[in-house]
Amino acid sequence: PPRRPAPPLRSGGIRRHTFAPRARRGDPRVDLNFALDLDGFQERTLKLAYTLYESSRKRLEICARRRATGVGHKNLPLRPVKARPCGPTACNCTIDYRHLTAPNMMGIDASIAVRWMKNHRAKLKRARQARERQALAPPVAPPAR
Repeated sequence: PPRRPAPPLRSGGIRRHTFAPRARRGDPRVDLNFALDLDGFQERTLKLAYTLYESSRKRLEICARRRATGVGHKNLPLRPVKARPCGPTACNCTIDYRHLTAPNMMGIDASIAVRWMKNHRAKLKRARQARERQALAPPVAPPAR
């Protein structure tokens, strides 16, 4: 098949060096590892926020306290969603990553924190699935002598 011409530049000019590799974005997980501090304080902060957020009972308590007093939780700052207001039995808030990262994350972007949370959630899911597979597998008998 014939080679398609390179797409035009936004400026309208001609692209030179069409075979030159284009710059790629860095891997966000690698960027996050570089951004995290050496003693792991920032990672512990993210894990704590994620643990509190995943516990529906704790998240409901923190959300109710925030609605009643207007004061947010220091380990799990929540941001209400205007389209879906929270009720006494359901919390639709999201984690306020900007507030979470401001004092202790030293400028880690909120999108990196979100990506870290998703990767952490996937890692926990893979570990749980491995434990379930191991529990379902028949026990291996030691070889007879």
